[in-house]
Amino acid sequence: MLSLFKKFRDGLTKTASVLADRTKSLFAGRALDASSLAALEEALYTADFGVATTEEILAEVKRAHEKDKELRGQEAAGIGAAVLRRVLAGSEGRLDGAPTPPSAQHGVGAASPSSARPTVVCLVGVNGSGKTTTAAKLAWHLKQDGRSVLLAACDTFRAAAVEQISIWAQRLDLELVASHPGADAAAVAFDAWQAAKSRGREFLIIDTAGRLHTKGNLMAEL
Repeated sequence: MLSLFKKFRDGLTKTASVLADRTKSLFAGRALDASSLAALEEALYTADFGVATTEEILAEVKRAHEKDKELRGQEAAGIGAAVLRRVLAGSEGRLDGAPTPPSAQHGVGAASPSSARPTVVCLVGVNGSGKTTTAAKLAWHLKQDGRSVLLAACDTFRAAAVEQISIWAQRLDLELVASHPGADAAAVAFDAWQAAKSRGREFLIIDTAGRLHTKGNLMAEL
């Protein structure tokens, strides 16, 4: 998992560096004006804050600026930080399924496999973004945490994709549901869900072929 977290850390470091470089003069001691507000907007978009978050930060800063025309850059920075804390609140949750009751851990009153509903994690993204490797890492992490996991090889399009995740499953001693190249990905996912449910597995992790999350018709296939 370390390489995955390193990517996240490196990406966040790059974003912070870009934003700091572009706002260094804005967040000095001088009061904000129209040009500095425009520069702030450009800096937020350049740092990949996203449209919704950028607009929310700008709206808060502009409201404060309308009330106080002498609003300083440092005060605007504090407003932006408060918005980010509000946006990110709650996003630090763990990847947990339903906890196993203490009685069930000892075989008393355990739910039957057919009634258990696994937590489904479906990995989507463009080609080469690391979905298959991430699926294996997530499965291994959950297994090390004492959770039961089943993998689904639903990338039936890319050459050797099924073989790749099969190798990961063998190396990590993980259960895998797969089919032949060119098989219907939705059918494989459904078979995997039924297998996870009947075997009482807590998590089903689905690896998929490269696709954009904005492509509604492709997402609907899953």
